[in-house]
Amino acid sequence: MRHALVSKLSSRSKLSSRSKLPSRAKSRDLASPSFKPIPISRVASQKMRKTTFIPLVSFLLLALGCGGSSGSSQGTSGSYEFVATSKTTSGQSVNITPGVANESTGKDVSGAFNPAVRTLANETITGTTYAALPTVTSRQTVTMGATSNASVTASEPITLTAANPPKNIVSIKVNGGPLVKRNPPQIYINAAFVSVEVCAPSNGACQTIPDILVDTGSYGLRVLGSQVTVPLTPITDGKGDTLYDCAQFVDNSFLWGAVAPATIVLGGETASLTSVQIIANPGFSIPSGCSGINEDTQALLGANGILGVGPEPFDCGVACDPSAGGTPPPVYYLCSSGGACSTTFVSCGTLCGDSAPNQQVTNPVFNFPVDNNGVILTLQTVHNVAATADGSLTFGIGTEANNTLPSTATLFTLNSADNFTTNFESQSLTASFIDSGSNGLFFPQIDNLPNICSDNNSWYCPPKTTRFTATNVDPNNGTSNTVDFRVDNFDNVTSANPKDAAFRNVAGPMGSGSCSPSNPTACTFEWGLPFFYGRRVFTAIDGTTTPYGNGPFWAY
Repeated sequence: MRHALVSKLSSRSKLSSRSKLPSRAKSRDLASPSFKPIPISRVASQKMRKTTFIPLVSFLLLALGCGGSSGSSQGTSGSYEFVATSKTTSGQSVNITPGVANESTGKDVSGAFNPAVRTLANETITGTTYAALPTVTSRQTVTMGATSNASVTASEPITLTAANPPKNIVSIKVNGGPLVKRNPPQIYINAAFVSVEVCAPSNGACQTIPDILVDTGSYGLRVLGSQVTVPLTPITDGKGDTLYDCAQFVDNSFLWGAVAPATIVLGGETASLTSVQIIANPGFSIPSGCSGINEDTQALLGANGILGVGPEPFDCGVACDPSAGGTPPPVYYLCSSGGACSTTFVSCGTLCGDSAPNQQVTNPVFNFPVDNNGVILTLQTVHNVAATADGSLTFGIGTEANNTLPSTATLFTLNSADNFTTNFESQSLTASFIDSGSNGLFFPQIDNLPNICSDNNSWYCPPKTTRFTATNVDPNNGTSNTVDFRVDNFDNVTSANPKDAAFRNVAGPMGSGSCSPSNPTACTFEWGLPFFYGRRVFTAIDGTTTPYGNGPFWAY
């Protein structure tokens, strides 16, 4: 749960000597004194919500009246027994019709359908239509419920199973993260989590680590050492010094940890001998070049790790490669067992023109044998607020039947800093980007609007829901797409929904005033996780090819 102001590491460079801030989690920050975590035990009136699932098969739910005494068709008196039964069926949509015992017209049922499924349509007091997305990657159970006007409820679990799930898809979920299980529980809002299988190259031992944050704004797998149980051996040089990585963030936080090769398995895809960062506080003082708030625990990170699947193959690229020359940036260090550390260059391999093998922390998708040119992140539609949100992470772009770019999508090639332009409130924000690791929409406050929360200057608190539009523009060919969005009062909406994890309409400031060379922090519109709800967002990796053009690009 972090509040961060995204964008990692200003000193990092990427392929072709491009500098890029690998952006990360702009979210509730447990380390920030301005943020007060919201315990899910807080009392609030909770509405019945349409949470969703993404199945390969749809289902038919028949709610049948069974026995019970007679009652008024208006539901004003009488006693009812209301029972639901279900079965699965094939197809992409089905009609759902509930009923009440001894009420032949079926009009004694309210429209309180509550499925944890994809989409409902044509809702009336007598039925609804369920329409499914085409993919589910594992066996799931969802629940359909209905309520009679006499306040008698019934529900039925429906089991959804994957039929020959494609190997290049894994399920993700916005569910509050691992801190929901703590006492008192806390919710990491707008954070999509995935489970990652990590295997030790030394003996093949594997473990599955849950609650890894999916981040299209950074590169590489970073896992808390406290969560790793397989023997991952850090990289050392000829003197026995250990290679460490420092990932610094603009919210004054950082991640420190040894670099170790691992085999990473996501769905049916495998990235062999891929460098990962093992986040852990060492037995010596961390070098002064790596400073700020050390987020080396689950409580501070709000996750068990970060899966960076953004538009770059490595977390530093040529800036950290020996070919860069000069003084190494404060990213990689070689440290002796006694704690003597010095910055060091680390090869990023043939893609950087280096004959030595790559040892930098690497986007694991780039190391897949196939489906390795990018990812597609899909999340269900969220109308304002939802308890949870389901989705999927698909590997490859234009490599399989399930990862083609639709003709209706808009593609944005990126500039040398992996950014495009967002035109907002008569300004051209030239350093804009799309980042699933950020838990809000973040953009400059212009003319003192929207209002910033008085108790937390990381979020906007307008007096009422405010509608905005912004237009994303490809910096190279002028392609554009206009996005409508709304901003709610962060304090009010989170206080009213303390058990919910998915918030579509929360936003915060990213600088203020006019974008200019002297005010660069006001030049960014960060499209965080709320942007992903109801969309398929494509992220193509730099240095790769797709049928739609070379990476890097974003498309949706």
